[in-house]
Amino acid sequence: MKISPRVSVVIPAYNAGSVIERAVLSVTSQNFPIHEILVYDDCSSDDTRDVLGDLASKHQHLVLMFGETNHGAGHARMELLKRAKGEFIAFLDADDVWHDTKLQKQIELMERTGAHLTYTGSKIVSSDGRVLGERRPPKSLSFSRLLFDNVISTSSAVVRNDLSGVREMPHIRRRQDYAYWIQLFQQNPNLKVLGLSEPLITYYRNEGSLSSSPLRNFKGNFTMFREVAGYSVVSSALLTLTNAVFRLMKV
Repeated sequence: MKISPRVSVVIPAYNAGSVIERAVLSVTSQNFPIHEILVYDDCSSDDTRDVLGDLASKHQHLVLMFGETNHGAGHARMELLKRAKGEFIAFLDADDVWHDTKLQKQIELMERTGAHLTYTGSKIVSSDGRVLGERRPPKSLSFSRLLFDNVISTSSAVVRNDLSGVREMPHIRRRQDYAYWIQLFQQNPNLKVLGLSEPLITYYRNEGSLSSSPLRNFKGNFTMFREVAGYSVVSSALLTLTNAVFRLMKV
């Protein structure tokens, strides 16, 4: 009988008491075995820690980490990546949800094609439950295409754990996920990235969040291209403008 590869799921959480159980249960309900679910509470001030403690008592694969100071999602993901033991690492944000067949379809794709990084489409839902639409990303992704637009939804991504730089989440507060994908391309010249256009996650859009602010995204992208990716001021500005145009075209 074929043995399924080990998958580590990493979930950063901050003041996620009202949504973290929904996220964790979407992992435990997968029709694919999970090796470990790693959750880092980034010094929440709500009841996140209590909710996680209750979940850990019911799910033996759930491993909890707690930060003493809030450092942001990038730091939380980095701490989680250091602990991940699986051959594959799957990302999930605390306020998003996986669909039941997500992991199975991605792991099958990666094993069949040798892809190093995969992502999926997403269903977009407002914080009050309104369906806003869907995003169906391309079925393959080159480095040049990624620079123009980040089509990888973090909660849909799965990476192989043996890639160079896979545990090195950039130290920036915003857009560190985008910088991470760019970093993987830069450190792995033959990186093969494939996507499933099918919406296999539900992404909950909070209009008051950092990621929903156009100005903050504009500044965050420029900082990311300039300071993390290492591009010139002119190139960083042009790439930031291109990203802004693509963002306006999205849901």
